[in-house]
Amino acid sequence: MSDEYPGYGLRHGVLLAGTDAEFRIQNSKLRIGCVHCSFCILNFALLCGVALGAQAAAKREPQVPAAPSLTPEEMTGVTALFKQLAAAFTANDGEACMALFAPGLPDAARIRGNLEREFQRSRYLEFGILQIVPDDKLREDVHSVDVVLGYRLLKRNRPPDKQQVVEDSNTYTFVVQKQKDGAFVLRPSPFFDTVGQRQGLGVVAGAVLAAIVICAALGFWVWMGWEAFRARPRSRLWRVLVFVPLLGAAAYFVWVYLPNLFKGAYLGSREAGG
Repeated sequence: MSDEYPGYGLRHGVLLAGTDAEFRIQNSKLRIGCVHCSFCILNFALLCGVALGAQAAAKREPQVPAAPSLTPEEMTGVTALFKQLAAAFTANDGEACMALFAPGLPDAARIRGNLEREFQRSRYLEFGILQIVPDDKLREDVHSVDVVLGYRLLKRNRPPDKQQVVEDSNTYTFVVQKQKDGAFVLRPSPFFDTVGQRQGLGVVAGAVLAAIVICAALGFWVWMGWEAFRARPRSRLWRVLVFVPLLGAAAYFVWVYLPNLFKGAYLGSREAGG
């Protein structure tokens, strides 16, 4: 205790009220009070945020669904178009499908190739149009529609004793265009980008094979680079050329690595024979 200031004590040159125990109690009460105040402030802010969000939601006007992009008369024309497409698929006729497209399309050759590959690999037994839903109006005369297709087919690329009927249904997006006479024609669509492409295990096998080839090529490139840098006597030319992807590595393998390998094998056989 300090004689000059009764009831106070000195600790490290700082004047403290009461004893150390009283100081710790006061400090603890202060901390508890700060925590309590912070908790109350956070709760108040949370309640205010909930109230403002509820008020904004109450004032928000209900969203009015967009008007359909196709009139009933136009939907009749679109339905007739897809009935013709279904008949062409059931007949496995690629040219009949191409006749339903708008004339002068730059992607016509690619779409025709996809359809030809599809009909070479699969024979459609049924091709049904289960539902047509207008999606979006892309231009004044161009619309996108979601079509639910149901089909049954046989895979031609399997042995006859292993051929099974595949039955499935899925939703695809098509793009259609209205002509001046009111009829509708097809335009390039996501469906025609995937039809005729390899699916299932064929895609997986192709991806695995491509990954193996890429890894082997990178490994060969690194191997030839290592051989070029550890070769003696040093050659700056080959150390630079080997950085050319694959071509430099192949050139070093043919003109340097293989001759040195055969030369070493020949000298080794001579020493063994001598």
